[in-house]
Amino acid sequence: MKLSAGILLYRHSPFSVLIAHPGGPFWAVKDEGAWTIPKGLVDEDEDVLAAARREFTEETAADLPESGFVDLGMAKLKSGKHVAAFAIAGDIDADAIVSNTFELEWPPKSGRVIDVPEIDVASWEQPAGARARLNPAQRVFVDRLAQALGAGVPERVPSAATLSLRQEVLRPHQTIEETLQDREDDAAHFAIMAGTDTVAIGSVFPDPSPHADLRVRFMATTPGHRRRGLGGRILERCIDHAHRSGSDLWCSARVPASGFYTRHGFEIVGEPHEVAGIGPHVTMVRTRRPSDLRPVITLT
Repeated sequence: MKLSAGILLYRHSPFSVLIAHPGGPFWAVKDEGAWTIPKGLVDEDEDVLAAARREFTEETAADLPESGFVDLGMAKLKSGKHVAAFAIAGDIDADAIVSNTFELEWPPKSGRVIDVPEIDVASWEQPAGARARLNPAQRVFVDRLAQALGAGVPERVPSAATLSLRQEVLRPHQTIEETLQDREDDAAHFAIMAGTDTVAIGSVFPDPSPHADLRVRFMATTPGHRRRGLGGRILERCIDHAHRSGSDLWCSARVPASGFYTRHGFEIVGEPHEVAGIGPHVTMVRTRRPSDLRPVITLT
């Protein structure tokens, strides 16, 4: 079975996906139904996600992270070829992409060879526009992405995207400015969005202790979105990030929340202690393990 793999990059405000138009004279005058996600053939014995990341970079010159991907499954093209797709949040300048090229004999049987870009133009499209322009078999990827986002996808975000919820849920006695930490810009911040609203957050800060160099902080979910597993997905991203950074994890957990961390492999170290203005906490530590590396997000 011939298998291609690609990436459906998406962004918010407004929700849009990046699609690409194939290069070359055959596609030059084709538009509706001709566009594609950036993709290419999977080499023999190559990891499918690794192939998708490689092809995306080759066709756009944009790098992608190692983790945080949503598996959008496969689709079968009219040609019989199968396409596997993964999605991840990101933002690149569609007008600035630089695609690799391939040699093509054109016109056919003419003996004349030209260099053709894999992609000649890319565009950010909202769902309706993307569905209209994409190859019909690939339109399902847009629908599956929308479903995944509805379930809750943890994304890497800047610190500013987490501050309002951090203050509202965890530090209502402080101003947003008072919740800021010394190493905000050095931390990895994750959030789950519901439309344009941030509904769950968590961060990993450099904060060396006798137990680990990285610390999970500011885990929070809005009341209306609790008991959906969103906190667990955020924590999975934190654990994956720490492992890729070569560190174990520690946290100072509120005593009522300690069971949540225990279920994710943390262990209590020492006796409970009081955090002024917040309440009793326990120090918890999680030793990294091979299974921590999760490039694809678990949504079930």
